[in-house]
Amino acid sequence: MPTQQHEEEVAVSDPYQLKEEPLTSDDEDKTRTEESETEEDEDEDAQLPNAGSDQGLSSLGRTLRSLLPSESFEQMVCEAERQVEEASRVALGPNTTVKSFGSTLQGTFLEGSDLDLYICSSREYDTRHTHDEQVKMLRFLEAELRKSFKSFEVKERRFEWHVRVPILILLFQSHQHELQVDISVGELDHVGVQKGFVDRLIRAALTKGEVALPMVLLVKRWAKVENLNKAFEGSLSPLAWTLLCLYFLICKDRLPKEALAVPAEEPVPRRNAVKLCQNCPTQQELSDFFDMVSELGQKAQATKAAHETGPFGVSLLPWKECHGETSDKAFFFIEDPAARLRGITVNVARGVKDQERWKNLLKRCEGARNLLRSKVFNSDNFLRQRAKQVPQGQAKIKAKPRPQPPRPEKKPMPKPPQTRVPAPLKPGVVKASPPPGVNGRQQDATLQKDKRDGHWRARSSDWRNAKRSRTYSWQQQEQQGWQRTPRMTWNV
Repeated sequence: MPTQQHEEEVAVSDPYQLKEEPLTSDDEDKTRTEESETEEDEDEDAQLPNAGSDQGLSSLGRTLRSLLPSESFEQMVCEAERQVEEASRVALGPNTTVKSFGSTLQGTFLEGSDLDLYICSSREYDTRHTHDEQVKMLRFLEAELRKSFKSFEVKERRFEWHVRVPILILLFQSHQHELQVDISVGELDHVGVQKGFVDRLIRAALTKGEVALPMVLLVKRWAKVENLNKAFEGSLSPLAWTLLCLYFLICKDRLPKEALAVPAEEPVPRRNAVKLCQNCPTQQELSDFFDMVSELGQKAQATKAAHETGPFGVSLLPWKECHGETSDKAFFFIEDPAARLRGITVNVARGVKDQERWKNLLKRCEGARNLLRSKVFNSDNFLRQRAKQVPQGQAKIKAKPRPQPPRPEKKPMPKPPQTRVPAPLKPGVVKASPPPGVNGRQQDATLQKDKRDGHWRARSSDWRNAKRSRTYSWQQQEQQGWQRTPRMTWNV
């Protein structure tokens, strides 16, 4: 217990301590309003994906919480879609609509994900546009966006004739974020399936398992960090990685086998960040997923080498391992469930046609598997930078090093052609370049004749600094039969 002297010292040392006074009715009202405002602020902060305590979350759950999109990013996505729709109505007609598909419609978008949009024209006969019509409409939209809004910048135009669906790629910039917007034309894709139909199938499947959505988000983020999510560069697309995650969960009985049979009709629900991170998969489950992908890839390589059937792969409707069409030149096969319901066979992994890129993808999957099973695993590094080789003394399984691109073979330099070394010149004799058609002995005889006739004047001391002037020798024309052959003379 503090003594009376100690209490007096404390009171003296704290001269700014105020005495308690009775509160009036106005002061009580102020305190009540302040308490209510603070409670509302706490509720708003609790709804943010990056707020709140991380107690009870695994390392992958904490990292996933930091990767979820913020409220400002979601507002920017809505603003970009609104501006594109407003510009399309001015450029293409008042009844034109703009709809989103891809990760936005699936509910699997993260901070920095792309926004996929397609334009629906008002005319009935424009449901299936030709390639030239789609390019023309995208150019009209690009001109209107440049005229009306300054926040868009053209990144790339994929209008080539070999591109099945022309795409206009834009960058939407704000004060805090930068968003990539991919715009196409038409409600149907190149095989006649409605755009966004497969996304609604995936969204319905993600609601049937609590671990499904967190696992898809983690795998898609890893593929983006490893630069393995671009189909036009020979890798698997984000849709292919999502379908592989669902196939793995069906194999582990975490999802029903008919999870993708019926599409979702309700709008995209708002995600609960805390619950999403609590249901995050474990390191063992993620390592088993990458192990499954590497095993499927090895089987695909073996069947590709045999040249007996189409590419080996998987199907989700029904759930099984299968082969693609024999005309398919890809190294792997993932059947599109939306096209399957329409009676069409479409390979989502049709961009995997380069053997070296496919081997690199499988090696990166093996490295991720080994890293997840090691003692030095760090979830932040795993989902934010390319995986490196695990130290041999601290890993249970030695991770394979990062594959290096093949070096071009060094070809030996060609030897210079062997030339005849001319004989040393005598003092006072300068050898000029011969006229066309003259060489060897004929050249020497011509120089001696020119010297006798007085056409050659030179001195051995200053022949390097001499001026050359081109003249024509009529005597050479008469004697040698040349026709206006240029002759080199030296004017010293």
